Amino acid sequence: MFEKSCNVFQSKAPTKHLVLPYYKVLINRLKHYSQVSPPTWRRACEEAMEKLEKYYKIEMKNHDMLIATLLNPKYRLSLFKQLNVPTDYSNCIIDQIMEECASMNKHTRPNLTSPGNSDPPPKINSDPEFYDLLSHLGQTPIELGSVNPNSCKDEVVAYLQNLHPMSKGKHILDYWKCQMITGNFPKLGRLAMRYMSIPSLSACVECVFSQSRRLKSPARASLGTQTIAHLTCLKEWLNEDKQDF
Repeated sequence: MFEKSCNVFQSKAPTKHLVLPYYKVLINRLKHYSQVSPPTWRRACEEAMEKLEKYYKIEMKNHDMLIATLLNPKYRLSLFKQLNVPTDYSNCIIDQIMEECASMNKHTRPNLTSPGNSDPPPKINSDPEFYDLLSHLGQTPIELGSVNPNSCKDEVVAYLQNLHPMSKGKHILDYWKCQMITGNFPKLGRLAMRYMSIPSLSACVECVFSQSRRLKSPARASLGTQTIAHLTCLKEWLNEDKQDF
C-alpha cells in the first residue's frame, strides 16, 4: 500500500513539492483499502486515513507548501485542481509568488536557448480556471517568445500557461537551473530553488545529528557549557516528574 511512497521518500531526499501530492495518493489508497479489506484491516485503514487527513488539512493552509507544490513544473496549476485548492487560495498563492519575484534582483541573464536545444512544444492551458486566474491578474494569454524578461507578471503567467514544459525524465532542479540560465524564468527559477531547498522530511537533519555520539565535541561546539548544564538538569527533572523547579 505504501511501498511507492516509502521508496520515494527514502531514496530521493524529496522536497516540499512532493508532500501534498503524496498525502493525496496515500489518502486515496487508504480509502480504497478500507472498502475492500477484512474488518481488522479496514479499521486500521480508517484510523490511518483519519490521521493523514488531519495533517493534510493543516498542510493545505501552509503557504510555503502550496508555493512549492505550484512550482512543480510537471503539473503547475493542474495539480492545484487535483488537490481541490480553493480559488481564493490559488489567487493568494499567485499574489505571494508575484510579490516575492518582484522583490528579487531585476538582473536577468541573456537567453542562451539554441534551436538544437529547444523546449518540447507547450501544451497551452485551456482550463477555464486558468482564464479566471488571468482575469484576477488583469492579464491575457502570452505567446511563446513574447515574454518580457523584466515583467514578473509575464513570467508567472507564462509558467502557468505551460510555456517551456519540462522534458520527460528531467530532474526538477535541473529544469529550474536551465530556466534560470536561458532566461526563460529567471526570477521564478530563483524562487523555486529557494523553496525546493526545503526538505519534506526531517530525516536528513536527524541523520546529521545522530552521527554525533556526544552532546559536545570539538566538531560540534555550538552549545555553551551553561546551556548544556541547564538541559541536563531539565532532562533529569522531567524524568522524575517534578513540577516545582
